[in-house]
Amino acid sequence: SDAAAALQLDPKHAQANALAGLLALRVRDGAKAERAAAMTLASDPGNGVAMAIRAELLRRQGKSVEAEQALQAVRRKDPHVLQLLRMIEAP
Repeated sequence: SDAAAALQLDPKHAQANALAGLLALRVRDGAKAERAAAMTLASDPGNGVAMAIRAELLRRQGKSVEAEQALQAVRRKDPHVLQLLRMIEAP
């Protein structure tokens, strides 16, 4: 994929890591999604996609209060990211 190619060239590439995280969510690889979100946030602390990935991972872990707090932060940062997250989750 284009994300994998970008990460080969630059493992810290924020957008490529965010995309890799979304794809990992899609296939329910929480560990890979978390690593990708962490890499994204390390270089782009306000990245809405990475924030949304973390919120979704919290939800999947049953941490509903923390997940809701994280989602509120995403809504303030970039509400359109939540639409992207819903599209990724769709069957």
